[in-house]
Amino acid sequence: MGDLEKKFYLIPLDHRKELLSMLPWLRATMTLSRGHEYTNYLFDLYKTYLSRGYTGTQTCGYCMQQVKHRMLRAALTFETYGLNPDNGEA
Repeated sequence: MGDLEKKFYLIPLDHRKELLSMLPWLRATMTLSRGHEYTNYLFDLYKTYLSRGYTGTQTCGYCMQQVKHRMLRAALTFETYGLNPDNGEA
């Protein structure tokens, strides 16, 4: 597990579970839709736990793709390594 994957575990467990449950939607979605409840949730998670001080907005196409890619990668990490790998929880 690399440094970026380890950083994903800064996200609290309840949010990890929610993000993992969103994995099918993240895989099926090409781009995030501005104002969608999942988009708002992903931006909040990203700004709060992964990139403090992030100034990207939902009006920036690059920012939308960056958030989608990182949160998809986080969900894939939780799928691969489990929600809490230190405790052996899958």
